[in-house]
Amino acid sequence: RADLERLRAFMEEYAATGLPQGLSIDENTGLISGTLSNTSGGIHAVSVTVTDSHAAADTRNFTWTVTYIEYTLTVNVVGSGTVTKLPSQATYHYNDVAELTAVPTAGWTFMGWSGDLSGSINPQSVTFNGNMAVTATFADITPPAVVSIVRASANPTVASTVNFTVTFSESVTGVDRYDFSLIGDGTLTGYSIISVGGTGLARTVAVDTGTGSGTLRL
Repeated sequence: RADLERLRAFMEEYAATGLPQGLSIDENTGLISGTLSNTSGGIHAVSVTVTDSHAAADTRNFTWTVTYIEYTLTVNVVGSGTVTKLPSQATYHYNDVAELTAVPTAGWTFMGWSGDLSGSINPQSVTFNGNMAVTATFADITPPAVVSIVRASANPTVASTVNFTVTFSESVTGVDRYDFSLIGDGTLTGYSIISVGGTGLARTVAVDTGTGSGTLRL
């Protein structure tokens, strides 16, 4: 019993005020611990008081400065579109969350995320544990259109073969002679498309003019 009374005489209780948000003090050991919140930055005037079992107290005051590491978010775009950030700010702190929304331009569609995000869920959120970089990829879904068809050969002509230059609204691939047709009038017969050559925006279409006379259109 005497040992227990001596132990009680030395028991202490700790209390603190002004701690940064997310931290607390253990009343038995005086250990301050916890996880700082995203609003804990700044200068904090902290008071720690220790009181023994005889109600004798002692207080220590100090200043606690919390400085956050600033993280950046780099957003890249492949194709035509934009990405909005919520919240939209120059830097973020640890465990901050930003929601990213991919907004395709008319005629384009959002394909997916890469970098520190993946998949195609839209919108999607990124949680900061360092500097982050995200790429949004958009794909063109507007089919190419024919901008112009111009006779590349003399007009009129009696040549057995003539060329047309076909220009598209964008670079195309896989174009062959079956993608074109001819319209002839008069006494023209036996006309046909011989070949298609070229790359990118333009194609040269070679045409056999057949026999007879009249107008031949591509």
